[in-house]
Amino acid sequence: MTALGFVLVCSVIVFAGSRLSGYGDRLAARYGWSGVWAGLVLLATVTSLPEVFAGASAVVVYDAPDLAVGGVLGSCMFNLFIVSILDGWSGGEPLTARIHRGHVLTVGFGVVLVGLAGIALAGPARALSFGWVGVLSPALLLLYLVAARASHSYELSHQTELPVPPTGTSRAADRELWSGWVVYALVVIAASVLVPGLAEQVVEQTGLDRSFVGNSLVALATSLPELVVAVAAVRIGAIDLAFGNILGSNLFNVALLGFLDVLYLDGPLLVAASPAHLVTVATIVIMNGVLVIAITMRAQARVLAGSWAAWAIFAAYVLALTLLGFA
Repeated sequence: MTALGFVLVCSVIVFAGSRLSGYGDRLAARYGWSGVWAGLVLLATVTSLPEVFAGASAVVVYDAPDLAVGGVLGSCMFNLFIVSILDGWSGGEPLTARIHRGHVLTVGFGVVLVGLAGIALAGPARALSFGWVGVLSPALLLLYLVAARASHSYELSHQTELPVPPTGTSRAADRELWSGWVVYALVVIAASVLVPGLAEQVVEQTGLDRSFVGNSLVALATSLPELVVAVAAVRIGAIDLAFGNILGSNLFNVALLGFLDVLYLDGPLLVAASPAHLVTVATIVIMNGVLVIAITMRAQARVLAGSWAAWAIFAAYVLALTLLGFA
């Protein structure tokens, strides 16, 4: 019954998440928001709603910090795993040879953010806090805002033409866009809140570690919107939008740990979480490093169906889940 419930919740998240992302894309076009801004901030925020409410549900309702932290960090890891899926599925020239080099800026900020989370999980910072909030949580939130601003400024400085909002759209059309966005956002939120409860049932029925369940099942369920958006974007040739959404979602997700820390009233969230999550942190850093090398080298060679970078990311993901399974 738990498996059926999990599949149903995932199906709802996929359906509503795809519609939600569609409305987000139309809103970006309506108001003339830039491509990187739309992918990094608007679409990334939209597709990360499951992580927000699944994480909030995990810490507030179920008092399960490992499910919350595992869901967030595991989602970052799965989002990067999506790159290997897309690369093998798309065929032709490797995706990392086709995307804009400006994505390296987002990857760099992502490494710094997840590195701070790793320090909070393992370093002396575990003993420091502002009340019940970890000392590095405000830094995660602030750095996300800096990253969003820096990426937006970078794109504007490298554009020859600025996006111009279309004219002549009625207020009724605006209301239709925003109302559709809100409706599907509420559906995603409702489905996401159920994920930690189902994950808890899996833990009780199987005896699996919460860190592993959070990094695998919870992360998979909450990352489905990113997968749907990425596949749709690559299908129409919008590769940079796909990567902007994936990398932007990862920035948002790590910053989300700071927000969830505020909601968790029993002390710093990353202190309560298992050090096993450091495996995920290290894997995310490795995956981002592979991306930077691949984007910079523009390697054309393929091994079987994928590029060397896709296979390296795939291997890192499988190895991380294997290690977490034995943690």
